[in-house]
Amino acid sequence: MGGYAVCTVLNFADVTVDKVVSVAGFATINQVIHSYAKANIKKLSSLVELLVRIAQFIYFGWGKNLSAVDGINGSETKIVIAQGKNDEEVLCETVSIYGHQALLRKTNIRYLLFDQGIHSTHMGIVRGDSNEMLNEDLLRALT
Repeated sequence: MGGYAVCTVLNFADVTVDKVVSVAGFATINQVIHSYAKANIKKLSSLVELLVRIAQFIYFGWGKNLSAVDGINGSETKIVIAQGKNDEEVLCETVSIYGHQALLRKTNIRYLLFDQGIHSTHMGIVRGDSNEMLNEDLLRALT
């Protein structure tokens, strides 16, 4: 939830942030719930999705409707959006912030798509291989 959270917090005017790095962030909580339910539960996915949305409302109130895309669009913060092409948890083309580029109106965004090897998986973006603690390309994007 970190990639979503760091962009969603930008919806709040009283938050001052200089730079944001969103790694494998999803655009909205509703999209990720729907995607996960359809992929993993099959027959009862609609019922489970409804129950999870009710639970989200109980825990977070209307805050559950906050969007990472809206946070980005309402902010002047410099943002790096990193996504793995083979991410099976936050699907690149449909659920991820990266997949919502057409809705992002800011020019202060740098997009990084990792499409090879371990870096193209969900948390492989930051993990790298056994000889590499962090992804060098991601570190360079931060400077």
